[in-house]
Formats: sequence, structure tokens, C-alpha cells
Amino acid sequence: INFEDWCERRKLQSPQFQFWYLVLNMELTILILIQSFREVNFTLYREALSELIPLFSANDNIHYARWLPSHLRYMMPIEQQHAHLAREFHKGNFVIHKSGMEFSALTIDQAHEHNDAVVKGDGGAISLTEDPSALRKWQVATGPGESHLVVDYEAVSGTKDAMKTSSHHEQTEATQRTFFENVNILPLHTSKTFDDYTREDILPKLESYCTKYKRTDIVFDVFWQSSLKRSKWGKGIRRRATETSKIPTNWWSFLHDDNNKIELFYFLADKIAETVIMTKGENIISNQMICLEDMAPCTHEEADTCIFIHARHATMEGNKVLMIDANGTGVVVIAISVLASLKELGLEKMWIAFGQGKIPIHDIVSTIGPVKASGIPFFHAFSGCDVVSAFHGKGKKSAW
Repeated sequence: INFEDWCERRKLQSPQFQFWYLVLNMELTILILIQSFREVNFTLYREALSELIPLFSANDNIHYARWLPSHLRYMMPIEQQHAHLAREFHKGNFVIHKSGMEFSALTIDQAHEHNDAVVKGDGGAISLTEDPSALRKWQVATGPGESHLVVDYEAVSGTKDAMKTSSHHEQTEATQRTFFENVNILPLHTSKTFDDYTREDILPKLESYCTKYKRTDIVFDVFWQSSLKRSKWGKGIRRRATETSKIPTNWWSFLHDDNNKIELFYFLADKIAETVIMTKGENIISNQMICLEDMAPCTHEEADTCIFIHARHATMEGNKVLMIDANGTGVVVIAISVLASLKELGLEKMWIAFGQGKIPIHDIVSTIGPVKASGIPFFHAFSGCDVVSAFHGKGKKSAW
């Protein structure tokens, strides 16, 4: 059975399926209409409009349902009745082109909004409707005048010409690279239990790390009963983390319960410690033949600081380059402050994978010097970090 026949059968069997099938088709038709504007396709515009007209009537959009058929009636035979207009429309002159980029044409009303934004962004159109005299002055001179001045300036100065390109702004190399990186980190499987989640999502990523790097450490936070962090994030929904337990549909709520996180971290430690060095509470487990005395037991509550206990141990084991994957600003600050002591043990370079980029900690320390590098944790805390308040008007730059 093909997909279309299957959909028709399901519509007869389930009213809910029929409802969402109609919603999906309506949204796809709207997207096709937008595509016709962006790609400057007048034929596609008329086809999408003819598909949308019945939906306006069904959704009780009276004015659209009344006027769009009249509009479409004049557009359909335009090649025979007004050939010169048809040629212009097929050239793309039924939309506005503010740039030479592909897939960036605008409808006329959107172009008007862009021009209005030139004035509105400067506060020139606020409360004008309450003062008829001011509104008339703005309509005659100020509003259009400012808009024309900005456009003329851009034309004379060449600011727009310098950025002219036929490619869409999302076709740049950096944007495409970021897109592919984001796609690659998406889960490839639909895990149902925590055991599935470990085998299908976690272990393949760890295998890639272990193939790429000589040593892989995973560090988790420790949650003590007396910790202030227990009241920091509020309460979540308690759910057991066992092999057969179903993974939560709401990870945000799941991770807001410290007991959930403790149980999940312990579960993962038992499952994946065969391939990596991993913390389990204050202890460390691994199947590798290395001495763990310098790392465990670790009394650091925060993984941000415990990371550098592992970094020190890895350096003492002879590793010259370290890559830390963490998205916390605090990790960057601590890395800058401890790099000098790690270099004394033989470390040459330290990188932090932060977001979509990599931060060269060794270059930062070399640039700012050892004095500022050692003092940066104080300035970070003193000028505001996490739940620590900053002085009014005294931010990071002022502190330096």
C-alpha cells in the first residue's frame, strides 16, 4: 500500500488523524506560498493561492475568502489580457527585492514594514496616532524623509554594495558547517528505555571520542544533602533511572530532581566505564590500568573544578595537549587560572570546546599574561557570575 492510500484509510479510521492531516496540508500550502515569494515564482504563487482560498472560507476568514477569489480571477488570465504585466510579474516584479540574495524577496507589505522600521527603531513613530497634527507632519516629511535619507546614504556610501552577494545569508560556509554539526549531534535513534539510550546514543559518541583521543574522562557533579544547589533549580518529577525504566519525555523536569541525576550518573558510570575514566560520586571507576590515587576520592562538588583534577592527572601521565568539552563560562575562567601550574607539569596546549567553536586557553594566557591569568577567577566572581550579584554599572570591563 502506498503512502497516499494509507493516509486515506487512516482518515476514515481516526478523526484525530484526519484533523492533523488537514492541518499539515494547510501549513504545507502556506509554506509553498512563501516559497513562491522567496523564489519569485509567479506561477507557483497563483497555484498556492488557489489552494488556500477554500481554507480561508473553512477558517471563517471572511475578508480573505471574499477578495482573494476576485484577485485570483484577474491573475489567472493575465497572460492573455495584459501581456506586458504578465512579463513583468514573471520577471519577479510582483515582489520587492531589497538585496541580490537568493530566496530573499519580500511581499510588498513586508517591504513597507521594513521601511517603517527605519523610523520606528529610532522612536519616531511612537504615539503619532494620538496626535493628528504630528501624524500628518510625519507622513509628509519626517517618516518617508528619514527612510529615503537612510536608503540614499547606503547607496552613496556603498555599504550595501560592499556586502552584495547572490547567495542567501544561510549559504555561508560558517552557517553550513554549524548546521551539519548540529545535525550530527542529533540522536539517530528513538530510545525508549535508559538502556536503549545508553547503547544507541551515548556509547556511539564515546566510541568516536575514544577513537579520536588517547584518553577520555567524564566528570559529573556531586550532589550532597547539605548542598545549596539542591534549592537552586527548584523541584522536578522523580523518576527511577534503571535499565528498563522509560526515558523521560521532559528532560528539563527530570534533571531538576537531584535524586534523578544521581541515579542517572551512577547508572551511566556502571554502563560505560569500560571505555572511559569516569566519576561515580566521590570515586572514580575505570578498567584502564592507571593509578587513580591522585584523583580519588575527590571532594569537589562542582564538575567545573573536578575537571582540572583529571586534567592534572592526564598531564602527569604524559599528555601534552588537552581538549575539554564544556559550555560553562566558569570552566574557561578556571582553565585560564590553572594553565600555568599544568604547564609546569609538561602541558603544552589546552583547548575548550565551547558551543560550536574551540577556545585556545594557551593563547589567551599568553596574551593577557600570568598576573591577569591568576587573578581572573576573583574578577569573574567579583563582577558577577552565576548567582553572585554584580555591582551596579561595574561589569567585566570595568573590573579590568
